[in-house]
Amino acid sequence: MAAGDLEVAEARARELVAAAPRTAETHALLAEVLVARQSWQEGEVHAILAATLAPDEAQNRVRLGLLLYEAYGGRRDHEAAEELREAAVLRANDPELLAALGRVEQRLSRWDAAIAAYERALAVGAAPDTTAEIQGRLERLRRAPPPAPDVATSPTVRLPPTAERHY
Repeated sequence: MAAGDLEVAEARARELVAAAPRTAETHALLAEVLVARQSWQEGEVHAILAATLAPDEAQNRVRLGLLLYEAYGGRRDHEAAEELREAAVLRANDPELLAALGRVEQRLSRWDAAIAAYERALAVGAAPDTTAEIQGRLERLRRAPPPAPDVATSPTVRLPPTAERHY
């Protein structure tokens, strides 16, 4: 996979799954290869199997959450957020995970949850390149809308009772 030959990587990952079908690592590896090949549905199946076989492994939940976030254009963001929240409980000091959770919460219009996730990501020490992005997102989320302009109201026009019928 690192060499860029996804067909060979998929074949090898399938061999590993066939040799050890009850191992979360093999299903996770196959899910990674399938996602790289944009075979979303089969990748999701193996990501779910990896998360089911090793529910306490945060990376499996992160993989599944990000797959749901990226592959379905927002339709399964609630499920993605749930997976990422579970992963954040297991790995509370991962700034990349917390930033991803913030992005999902923001796309779900859960502003307070997004702000909390971004703040936690900054507090635990996000990478310098991610810090600028997170701070920009926080600034936009906290920005107050401008006051409504004063618009003069138009005078009420009285219509004769027959106007509606004539119309």
